[in-house]
Amino acid sequence: MTILVLAVSNDLAADLVVIELRRRAVPYQRLNINDFPFGLEIVYDPCSASAIFKTENCRLYSGDVSAAWCRRSWHSTHADPYVRRETDFFLQGLWHEMTWPWVNDPKAVERANNKLWQLGVAAKVGFDTPLTLFGNQAGAVFNKFNPGPLVAKTIGGAAIERDGIREHLFSQSISLDELDSAAVKAAPCIFQEQVKPGVDVRVTVAGELIFATDIAVPPGYLDWRAAPRETVSYHPVDLPAEVKKCCLELCRIAGLTYGAFDLVRQPSGRHVFLEVNASGQWGWIERATSQRITEAIVDALVSHQGGQDGGERGST
Repeated sequence: MTILVLAVSNDLAADLVVIELRRRAVPYQRLNINDFPFGLEIVYDPCSASAIFKTENCRLYSGDVSAAWCRRSWHSTHADPYVRRETDFFLQGLWHEMTWPWVNDPKAVERANNKLWQLGVAAKVGFDTPLTLFGNQAGAVFNKFNPGPLVAKTIGGAAIERDGIREHLFSQSISLDELDSAAVKAAPCIFQEQVKPGVDVRVTVAGELIFATDIAVPPGYLDWRAAPRETVSYHPVDLPAEVKKCCLELCRIAGLTYGAFDLVRQPSGRHVFLEVNASGQWGWIERATSQRITEAIVDALVSHQGGQDGGERGST
């Protein structure tokens, strides 16, 4: 039996998982899904719920997969819109039909990365959460956050590509006087009360293990990602038991084995939930703190082996 590492060719997180699997001499096969369709052929039989994956160097049967690792979904970048659409629909449907034990299950990742969903669940499991509105109605924002200030954040992620140029859209603190009604109406956004001053805390959950790290940045940066890299430092910390419990419970409800939480610890000691990223990177935290996160992820992956079958071997 084989562990499947489902990745893209430039995924450094997948590289870390592969290195650890090799160190343990665990049989694995890496498939870079961005090789599809020209460097990767896939055929799926719905009657047997089985698939064959074929590259120039390997042939993998879904029934030979004991567990699968997948950090994030991939969308086709093919120039033809028909090819892009058919590729994305096929792959999304395929992963939903593969009943391997996953770290993480793509269906769970899709739901957990829905920020509207995760903030509601975070409050239900006991996290302190900031006052929040999603949408594009400026009047509601004025009424909710008066007298301000407030924080504006993107819903779909911190990066966007325009005309071939990658731009970063970090969280911004704004006053209500600066709020442009036309701009708010033009595109939905996340609006939240400002929970800083406080310290950013990245919490990485891998199975039942929790790794927490303080992120220190110079004064004046609301979003630590906007600070110059050389000015940011990382320090392992321990979390209060109730915060650990909330992290594990949210992962349980979301069906996540792995999750990267962003919290803020206020001067009072209160930890405020900002978001959980089911597709978050961890290599930079591991490198800076020597926390053994990759080992914990592979421990969880290996422990998942022996779950549901992924289809009959060679039946397609």
